[in-house]
Amino acid sequence: MLQYKPSVESKHLFLQIGTSNASFALQAANHITPSHIVGVDVNMGCPKKFSVQDNMGSALLKDVKTATDIVKTLRNNVDPSLQVTAKIRLIHDESDPKNKELTTKRTVDFVKSLENAGANAIAIHARTVNDTEADSARWEELKPVIDQASVPVIANGDIYTREDMENIKKVSGASGVMLARGALYNLSVFKKDNELLPQVSFFARVGVGVGVGVGVGVGVGVGVGVGVGGQCRIYIYTL
Repeated sequence: MLQYKPSVESKHLFLQIGTSNASFALQAANHITPSHIVGVDVNMGCPKKFSVQDNMGSALLKDVKTATDIVKTLRNNVDPSLQVTAKIRLIHDESDPKNKELTTKRTVDFVKSLENAGANAIAIHARTVNDTEADSARWEELKPVIDQASVPVIANGDIYTREDMENIKKVSGASGVMLARGALYNLSVFKKDNELLPQVSFFARVGVGVGVGVGVGVGVGVGVGVGVGGQCRIYIYTL
């Protein structure tokens, strides 16, 4: 169960939505009381099949018209106090996927389109859709994009410690950082004293058949990663 206290969290919380339709995006945003969040973020980076098959997530990187329509519709219609942002990836050129200069150009062009549509900030995952989680994030390829951006850019990819947070900002020039797996592995990564708290890790074998991974964060200070079926690794840590 997700517990939410507006009095504590509302000044730090964004609503992120996956959508392929500007009208639906606005309907979703309007379901949230503006005073309970600081902004609405559009996920344009997810490469998973369930997302791209409906033209959501990273599919929008190939559909700049729809992507900008979503951002513009949100910016023109949600409460003016709310930020409208988007999360994207580095965008390779299909004619030459390994050409870094073309990747920079394609990404900059997309970023500029989002800026012109009214985006207040943009997060960039330092991988393309062709990269896997096993491929190292391309921190250095963020810099030429960020150098040409007119809004704050948030860097994402392979950030697991506070040292990583500082390093990716130095390498890329990003205004801030975003992390997912690092936070799921150990929420104490956000402690300002740069000292990760002990994490207990052990293997468990449950059920049979195909494994399904689920990550759950409950309240503040407890995180559990659970795999159902087959072998899984369970993490337990406290703040």
